[in-house]
Amino acid sequence: MTVISFAALKSVRQLKQHRQELVAVLTNVRGTLSKLFENGLAFHLDGSRACRDLLEAQENLSEALEAIDAAPEDTDEQEDTARHIQVLLDQVGVLATRAMERLQTLKS
Repeated sequence: MTVISFAALKSVRQLKQHRQELVAVLTNVRGTLSKLFENGLAFHLDGSRACRDLLEAQENLSEALEAIDAAPEDTDEQEDTARHIQVLLDQVGVLATRAMERLQTLKS
């Protein structure tokens, strides 16, 4: 008998529904990186650190999107996948916040 984890099914379904929002965030991160290089801010100490944080955030977002696209049908694996994706997205939040704080020091 198979045990169905409705929480895992719901988590993966919600992540798939939010996929477009994650793509928009990824596009925004890429645009911000481009602007940092175009404006020359990437070559300042805090700017380069912000770029590093944004590049890591971009990598995590890409990995999260790949995991969403490859979400398994098995409910036990879905739960693991949902947890992994949530960890990646939590890291993205931390990295983006840290990058924005670094960029604020450049504006001061």
